[in-house]
This record gives sequence, C-alpha cells and structure tokens, in this order.
Amino acid sequence: MLKLSGQGPLYLQLYRAIQQDILTGALISGDQLPASRELAKTLSLSRNVVVQCYEQLASEGYIHSKQGAGSFISDVFIHLDSSMTQESAQIPQPTVEISQNAKSMLPMWEQYRLDLQNPITPKIDFQYGNVGVDHRLEQQLRTNLRNQGAGISPNYQHPAGLIRLREVIAKYVRQYRGVNCRADQILITNGSQEGLTIVAQMLLNPGDSVIMEDPGYRGATQSFKSVSAQISTVNVDRFGLCTEELPVTEGRGSPSHVKLLYTTPSHQFPTGGVMPLERRIALLQWAKSNQVMILEDDYDSEFRYQGPPIESIHGMDDSSQTIYMGTFSKIISPVLRTGFLVLPDQLIEPACAIQWTHNRHSPLVIQQMLGEYLDSVHFIRHLRRMRKRYSERRTVLIEALDEHFGDQIRVHGTNAGIHLTAWTSLPVERESELIQIALDHGLGIHTVTSLYRKTPKNIGLLMGYANLANSEIRKGVKILAQCVKLIDPPPH
Repeated sequence: MLKLSGQGPLYLQLYRAIQQDILTGALISGDQLPASRELAKTLSLSRNVVVQCYEQLASEGYIHSKQGAGSFISDVFIHLDSSMTQESAQIPQPTVEISQNAKSMLPMWEQYRLDLQNPITPKIDFQYGNVGVDHRLEQQLRTNLRNQGAGISPNYQHPAGLIRLREVIAKYVRQYRGVNCRADQILITNGSQEGLTIVAQMLLNPGDSVIMEDPGYRGATQSFKSVSAQISTVNVDRFGLCTEELPVTEGRGSPSHVKLLYTTPSHQFPTGGVMPLERRIALLQWAKSNQVMILEDDYDSEFRYQGPPIESIHGMDDSSQTIYMGTFSKIISPVLRTGFLVLPDQLIEPACAIQWTHNRHSPLVIQQMLGEYLDSVHFIRHLRRMRKRYSERRTVLIEALDEHFGDQIRVHGTNAGIHLTAWTSLPVERESELIQIALDHGLGIHTVTSLYRKTPKNIGLLMGYANLANSEIRKGVKILAQCVKLIDPPPH
C-alpha cells in the first residue's frame, strides 16, 4: 500500500512513494503499475495527479509504457537486491588523500563543529563576536531589501563590487577612519574571512614568512596556513603589538625576509589593547625599512568609549604598504557577510582576479541594499544608538566584575570594541572544569587559551557583552563568581 508523506505537491508525494518501492525492491523490473484511473480511485486522488506522477517516473527512466497494455517498471532498471548489497558492502572504500591545505583547516573546523553540535544552550552566554539586536535596524534593512533588485543587471558584475557601495565605503572610511582612498581601490568581500584568504593567496607562496600578534585571531592563522606560509609571532601588551620586538630582516628573496604582517591595532584581538600613535609610526617605519606589507584588520574600531579615535595605520602610510580590511559584521550584522579591502594600486588587479576565481562577486542584492543604507541618516543614527547601548553594557560588566571579584580579577581592553578580557587567579589547568561547571549553571564562558601560542598560566576569559541585557550581564557575573568559588573556595 502506497503511503503519501503529506509534504509537497500530491504528484510528487506519489512519485516519491513509487520511486522508493522501486529502489528498495518492493517493485522490480517488469512489474505492472495500476492503471491511472484505478490508482486514483484507490488513493482518493484525481486522475491528473496520477498521470503527472507517471509522466515524471517515465521521464526519469523508472517506468515505460506499452501501447494498450499499461505502465511497467523499466527493464533497464537494475535493482540492487540484498545479496548484491551485502557483496558491495564487503568491497573496501577507496582511500581519498586530502591536501595539506585541507588538513591544516580540519582542527579548527573540528572545534567549531563540536560547538555547533553542543546540546547545551546556556541561558546566559558571554560569547564574543555576537552583536546586539536593533529592531529599528532590522526594520530598515527589510524595507531596503524589498526595494532592491529592479535596477541590477541580470548579468555578472565586476568582482570588486557595485560602484555605488564602493563609493559609499570610500567616503565612510575617509571621514571616520582617515583612510585616504578611491572607490576603485575597494574590493567587496564575503566578510573579513574571505578578505584574509584573498590577501593570503595574493601575497604568499609556500614557505613565505608572516608575522602575527600573540595572542591573535585564529581565522587569520588558518588563512595563512592554507597557503603553507610560515607564521612567527610578536608579543602584545596592553598597548597592542610590541613593535620593539619586530625582527630586522634581509631584503626580498632572502630566507629571513618577512612578506606580510597582520595586526589589529584599533582593538587588539583578543586582549583589547589600542596601539598608540608612536607605535603606529614605528610599525610603518619598520615595514618600510624591511619591505613588508601590513594587513590592518579594523574589525570593530567604530566602538570606542574612551579618548578620541586614533587614525588608522593606512591613513598614515605614504608608501602604499598597507592593506586596510573592514567588515560590517560588527557595526550592522554578521548575517550580511559583507566586508571590504582597501588595496594599494598595484594589488587591485591581482585581488580582482582572485575574487573572480573564488565566487565572481559578492551577492549583488545585498551590495545594493547596503550601499543605500550606509548612505542614509539611518546608518549614522544606528551607529550612535549602538555605541551608547554597548557603552552602557560595558560599564555594567566592569562594575559587576568589580563587585563580585574585586582585585581577584584583572580586566583589560575596556576602552573599545564589544568584548573585554578578564584574567582570573585560577590556574589554566582548571579551565575545562570551570567551563563545565559554568555550563551546568546555565552560563556560557569562553577562554583565551587557544589564541595564544604559548599557554598562559591563568584562565583568561573573553567576555562579549553586545547581545546581553544589563540584567543578564549582572546575573551572569554573579553565577561566574559562584562557579569560581566552587573550584577555589575562599579560606575560612
């Protein structure tokens, strides 16, 4: 008896039911199907539904018709009966050798996959990188999105992106980040991760040397490893990259030459340090003397709470040795998956060639919608609104940590961004225990250990606060203090 699934059009439900019987051997080559009128009456369907189903099965070769005789299971369909299936199961599967590129990516993906599959969803989660919900932003984006599409060409476009969006971005980074650029120097990417991959493929050959901050962003590490680059690190302190530790290298072509330096100067990830002017100047002088390209990741510089904004490194560079990378994941939403690169003139065409090979270009409807939104008063209002909201939540978090921990915890990176780091006095060996106890109490916490090349001595927490209400922040810190006491109870 055929059973319909109830999912989709009736003719497709019937088609799938008959197809399943054929594939499982309930119907075999030469079996005759009921006449369309008969089957329609049996299943209480219209004859047109059955006829449409039979036509679909015939078009795919499952059945054939004989004039005046009816429809039959096709003679050319070979059913894998149970004996054949058992025999096939004994044949060893071929070994597929994956590339070194894929192997280098697997460990990080494995950890992320496990996080996605984690059945425990904490009630309060200090997840870093998440952004706050802004209902006015959502409404405006929905309105803008409904109005898009009519003016976009149905053909492929330039891989650098729609000129309207690039013009708006050029205006924005000139005004707010001191980045002196033209629209044709901008390449639209699917978020900062694609930007990192494009830069890695454009500049690095296997064995080339890259300098990164320690601790630093794992996504950048993966992009550089994917092209078999050699990664070395320079320490950071509360002011970001320690420029006095940068190595002196020989010229291009020498074994010691560094090809690229990756940095997050406006809000070092994950420590939150802001690189002062004198270090930015020192970094540029070092890059010029050593012929090194700088990749400046300015991922959340819009959110600064203490002191005036510091000009981007790119804005200070007069030698075209800086690539500026930005993203709209933090200031608008990661749902858009939109970022950009500001490229020196000599790198525009190579970057476009790589982008064209990757995915032709980023989604055009999103680009058009984003260009319209960024050029409106709604965007500036949104930015001001979120700065105020995040500043309040940051203050609540700092006050709660002080209330429950006092001098038992050290807080860094509080003057910018949407996360801070909090160093506990607990030894790093108790990290897994603390994470599990917190989960048992409905709290999600995230540590910085994996972001360091050399494991730190104590447990450091990376605490995102952008998408938590003030009450959730206070409650979360209170729970955290209780969890820490379970591991390290105070002396009596």
